[in-house]
Amino acid sequence: MPYSFNSTFLFEDVALGASYTLLTAGSSIQNVKDNAGYYYSADWSTDGTLYVHCSDGNAPTGRIVVAAWGCAINTHQADYITFQDLDFYFNGENFIYHGDDEYCTHLTIDGCKIFYGGFHPGDGSSYLTVNNCEIAWTANGIYNVASPEDTAVFNYTYTNNTIHDIGVRVGTQDADAHGIGIQGGHDGVIADNTFYNCGSGVTLYSYDGQDMYDTFIYNNFVRDTHQLGGANGHGLEFNNDGTSVQTGVKFYYNIVTEAQNGYSSKSEDEVEFYNNIAHNCNHSYAFLSDPQASSHRVKLRNNISYNPTTYHIWWSCGDFAEGSYSIDSDYNNFYPTSGDDFYFRDSGETTPCTYAEWQSLSKSGCTFDDNSVDADPAFVNAGGFYDLDTDFQIPTGSPCKDAGVNVGLGTDYWGTAIPSGAAQDIGVHEYDQGDTPHKAILKSGTKLILGSGVKVVIK
Repeated sequence: MPYSFNSTFLFEDVALGASYTLLTAGSSIQNVKDNAGYYYSADWSTDGTLYVHCSDGNAPTGRIVVAAWGCAINTHQADYITFQDLDFYFNGENFIYHGDDEYCTHLTIDGCKIFYGGFHPGDGSSYLTVNNCEIAWTANGIYNVASPEDTAVFNYTYTNNTIHDIGVRVGTQDADAHGIGIQGGHDGVIADNTFYNCGSGVTLYSYDGQDMYDTFIYNNFVRDTHQLGGANGHGLEFNNDGTSVQTGVKFYYNIVTEAQNGYSSKSEDEVEFYNNIAHNCNHSYAFLSDPQASSHRVKLRNNISYNPTTYHIWWSCGDFAEGSYSIDSDYNNFYPTSGDDFYFRDSGETTPCTYAEWQSLSKSGCTFDDNSVDADPAFVNAGGFYDLDTDFQIPTGSPCKDAGVNVGLGTDYWGTAIPSGAAQDIGVHEYDQGDTPHKAILKSGTKLILGSGVKVVIK
């Protein structure tokens, strides 16, 4: 074996055109014998023996490539850098080296494949764009890390990316296996991304004294999170550790399916959740208190909670007395409602609730779903597996149609104008009840087939 290489990355049959097989580290010689595509070494020494069981069962001679230290890109405080339509295989290193003073501004990564290493911009970086990329097989995908806490990345836009298989390989499993992780900062947009098999979809975090404000998370699809290596398996969340400015943080038109907590926050400034869907999660919407903060405030409108394992809403703020917190929840949809599907806790009481008991709660400054709907939203689920965002559209007879309230949003998840009917719909889909204009994002190579009478206006 070579003097120095990354033992977690052994490749079989590397060829042009990004053709290869990534082998899996085994635990013993017998484990390798029993599993095709595995490898093992007892000590990884230069004179040691490497055992390989090729994926096709044939001999490994001349077919195995090992990765040395790999590479990392060092920006040296440069500005106006663009990476366009490139494939990167980083072998454990990160796309951007985030060492001391390695910040950059006006950096764009568009249409790239980034495997085995994430994008970690340096402290103080700004005006960053990551768009139309595929990021996978690394410890964390995009991670705005700020250390010290007052040098957070700001003015960033992360859109139309597919981020998957984060924190699943041996050596990458970790509690921070976020598809996108953000520490502090402001003027951020995270939109139109797809996440699957990550330790969390999007995790926002604000340390004590670290401000986070004007951050918008919308039109994202998160499915099938995991809890490997201590990951929490949450969909979209905003956590904090202490007091700071946390204003203008909004989650809207997102879909989370098959996660632990679909959505969660513990901010002392109001966090808004509009027109989201939580499907087959443990808790659909979970709100916990931070003992270092003085309050917790959330506002929920037009959201759907479908088939949670435990609670539709879990409000657990035992550190706060009535009057020091606010949960303002109304015009939502909960299904099914049977038994204690809600949970309320403050410093004065702990109450698992039925839907009727939840609605009857009376707390100063709070609203408990007086105008919400407890009926099956009747998702279309055309594919039958709830693995596509289109499965969460609603038909004409859905009780969510025209049952919401105006929250100031102009279009739904797919670009349908709001409202299309008598009132805004609950959920991510505004059922089109007329000649409503739609928007579509067409990528290179897209084939557009139009039926008779269809009119396309390009602006």
